[in-house]
Amino acid sequence: MIIKSTPERARWYINGGYQGETDATKKIRIEPGKYNVKINKMGYQDFTGEVIIKADEISEISIPLRVIQYGLTVNTTPSDAKVAIMNIKPRYYDGIKLKPGNYRAVQSKYYNKLIYVQVSC
Repeated sequence: MIIKSTPERARWYINGGYQGETDATKKIRIEPGKYNVKINKMGYQDFTGEVIIKADEISEISIPLRVIQYGLTVNTTPSDAKVAIMNIKPRYYDGIKLKPGNYRAVQSKYYNKLIYVQVSC
């Protein structure tokens, strides 16, 4: 069996037992049957599923992991100040979903104030 993930080097488990990190070049031998597979990586949603391994076949499993996004709300003074996040395309709104990373935001009403925001898991 070959197990891959996007991104690579995610931790993976068979029936709860740790198997290592996903790697497209690494093959493991496993008896035919049904197995519960879990794949996880920090900053990404866990994948859990069932795989069926058949005799005399090389099974290749490829799982794209989804990036976890976090809601951001900027509380401003004065409360009606405008907020813009400079290094993304969508316009800011309370609760905007952002991937982990560093962002530059500007708060403006009477003057502009530059704010640095780090979103992390």
